[in-house]
Amino acid sequence: MRRKEKSSDADAASNAADCSIKVDEILRISGQQRNDHVYEIDLHGKRIRRISDLESFSRLRSLDLSCNKIRKIENLTKSTGLKELKLYSNEIRTIEGLDRLRDLCCLMLQYNRIASIGAGLKHLTRLQLLRLDFNCLTSVAREEIVSLSQLTYLDLSSNQISKVEGLSALTNLEELDLGDNQLVAVPDIVQCKKLQEIDLSGNHLKSLPDLSSLPRLRTLRLERLSLSSVASLGHLRSLENFYLANNEIEDATALSSQCPLLELLDMKFNQLKTTESLAKFPRLTDFYVEGNPLAQEPNYRADIARAVPSVELIDGVQVNLTKKAENMPPPVMRPMTATTVISTKQIESQISALDLQMELCGSSLDAKLDVFAASLSSLSTIPEPESEAQATSRPSTRSSSRARIMEAKAFANRHFQKDKT
Repeated sequence: MRRKEKSSDADAASNAADCSIKVDEILRISGQQRNDHVYEIDLHGKRIRRISDLESFSRLRSLDLSCNKIRKIENLTKSTGLKELKLYSNEIRTIEGLDRLRDLCCLMLQYNRIASIGAGLKHLTRLQLLRLDFNCLTSVAREEIVSLSQLTYLDLSSNQISKVEGLSALTNLEELDLGDNQLVAVPDIVQCKKLQEIDLSGNHLKSLPDLSSLPRLRTLRLERLSLSSVASLGHLRSLENFYLANNEIEDATALSSQCPLLELLDMKFNQLKTTESLAKFPRLTDFYVEGNPLAQEPNYRADIARAVPSVELIDGVQVNLTKKAENMPPPVMRPMTATTVISTKQIESQISALDLQMELCGSSLDAKLDVFAASLSSLSTIPEPESEAQATSRPSTRSSSRARIMEAKAFANRHFQKDKT
């Protein structure tokens, strides 16, 4: 009987600890007084079990309900202006209740219990970012994702997926993560011409396709695949970062011609035995060979630096930077993206504003110093009430208030007056 009472008390305490969505609390957190002035709601980690009471927030654009105990996506039909929805780290099993969110651009559903995409994403035609990693997916059918033509980022990693269809319809895709699944063949991605980053690590691939038709591919991850060769990938003329750790590759000679723009090459824990298997990569700066037989040699970094003159970092350690600075041509400047470019006029404007602020600050400081000097001059110089003998016999020390005043005044005369002249 006592055990039942204790169990009941524990359940009651648990339920009491769980919270619901409260309008007043949302207004307090957002610092608003009216519901229609709230554009963003952050209820991360509030132990919420159910989505409710959001209907009055008609202008809601971003909703964060991550790290809660939500099991069902519901009551969002009136949040039609929502652009970002974070529901990761909950207990969701089904993708539903999103049909009215036609403007949604970002959907985060990672770390849930979703076993199938189904028709839950059918109407999200403006979706650009989708995360479904760390769920329970076993396959992805074409009809489940074919409507997501605006998608640029797709993460399906860390599921149990053995088959993915429909990726060829995602022609705007830039980043694709299929790592740590059960794939035995690479899905058809040759039509995804905008792909810049691909992760296929940790699958059960029996072969690699020709990816030479992807002109923008910059980063490729093929780790933990038991590969002995990557020749079938073709000529990857734009590839800059190649991750091949934990494979069975013995010879990397062909990689320099296969990937002429390679800057980072991670070949940790392969089977490279000597530096003779390394080619002279023209632009390679970061090289990782930890766990290879050749890395057992005491001076392996120096040997690699001689074999690959362009390299600057070997297993994270800098090598021969001074010599390279003298012999290497200046680095090729990469074009800046639209988000990082600052025009010359903007820079000039910022410098002018900074100069003005410094001038005003200097004027203010001069004024304050004048006031300080005037205050020192107005201080009384009358000696403290004591006998003349005492005054002449006692030495002037820094603990004397009059001595401190005189020292401060002398300091001000020496420094402040000179600055003004």
